[in-house]
Amino acid sequence: MPVAEGGVETQVEVEICSVPTPPELSESAIELTAKIADIIDRILWLRAYWATTLAPEVDRECEAWRARLQRLASKLEISTPPLTNLLSPVNIHLLAPLRDMTKPTIPQNLQQS
Repeated sequence: MPVAEGGVETQVEVEICSVPTPPELSESAIELTAKIADIIDRILWLRAYWATTLAPEVDRECEAWRARLQRLASKLEISTPPLTNLLSPVNIHLLAPLRDMTKPTIPQNLQQS
């Protein structure tokens, strides 16, 4: 690239940094990413609804959706850029371990007393 310095042209070499291109995603990866985005939206809606009702059924449904999200996320590598973009620091907690949401049962010997 010629550069003029005081009327004299000099050659300056410009080194261009190569930016790594993201890997091409297959159709199935794009579909999984879309499903994950929908599930995240559903979980966030359920949490907002649960905050107003405190219904245990809503909490159980939210945990079921989180389990589905974790299964899909394990299929799609976490290092894939679209998943990293979907799971912002605000949503990354959705991949935390699940809570036990089973209903407590009363043993038979206590039920008869």
